[in-house]
Amino acid sequence: MNVRSLAKAVGMSHMTVSRALNGSPHVAPATRERVLRLAQELGYEIHGPARGLATGKTGTVGILYPFHRLREIESWYTAQLMHDIRISLDDAGLDSIINGYDTATNGVEDISRLVSQRKVDALVVIGNEVSREALDTLADRHIRYLCINPPNEDWIYGHSAVMIDQALGGQLAAQALQEYGCTRVGTLMEGAPQFSHRLSGFRRIWENHLHLRLPDGLYRSAYQTITNRIASGELPLDGLFVGSDVSALGAMNAIQDAGLQVPEDIAIIGFDDIDSASYSRPGLTTIHQPRSEVARAAAEWVKMEQSQIVVSPPLVLKPWLIARGSCP
Repeated sequence: MNVRSLAKAVGMSHMTVSRALNGSPHVAPATRERVLRLAQELGYEIHGPARGLATGKTGTVGILYPFHRLREIESWYTAQLMHDIRISLDDAGLDSIINGYDTATNGVEDISRLVSQRKVDALVVIGNEVSREALDTLADRHIRYLCINPPNEDWIYGHSAVMIDQALGGQLAAQALQEYGCTRVGTLMEGAPQFSHRLSGFRRIWENHLHLRLPDGLYRSAYQTITNRIASGELPLDGLFVGSDVSALGAMNAIQDAGLQVPEDIAIIGFDDIDSASYSRPGLTTIHQPRSEVARAAAEWVKMEQSQIVVSPPLVLKPWLIARGSCP
């Protein structure tokens, strides 16, 4: 079915139907709604590229995540966040394209390619790894973009962003270990910026503690680090805050495989609240990053007036503690 056939079927002129399908402001909202409803009932499919030529909009949003050429993707939280964002965009009637940006080359070309090729109307850029140079390049090229969990630095306040209060999450973890009765605590995490903020929040409560550095966020790295510490007798702890749930699950299994009990011997708290955190035994106490709220905020930003580029002040969301068996 073409536009002329659709126009004949709905009893309107070809021009009116064409304008309604392309979102023209010269068509009354009630008329546009009727045309779209009947088009769907009659099985007419709106051709995206044709609509883009007529309106200058593709109705598609690019979702970009950081990837590392030298290691596998280990962030379950990022994968689940992308899924939630896709659902929110779909609920808003928008399509999405997911692609990665190479953190080794700061991602400028990866990030701008989708827009320069007119594939998307806007970008949702995920990750603390996004560089200032990349965002400045997007701004210079007049590309609409929103940062999700970007570096919490002063310069980010010149860009549209949705952020999690990482330091508050670390502080909540420290308070939970303190309330559980721990007296000898430690931290286990990577050195990336978001982990530094989580660590700084933890230190508001526990300034003196054993800090263990991980080379990456892989399960096996955390498992091996804790296994080695227990074997050498260098883990005099009764409480442990781990920078991500994946690492926390590795640490917890290492502790239990060594014959110790969680939380009786060592209480453990993770960070992210990925789905698997509730499936472990015991269930992992963790800091919940509000994925659904982030996803809704991203969709609402995309739906804003797109005729001009507007820099929205960063929206900072608060995490909260989810108490389970590893630190009840």
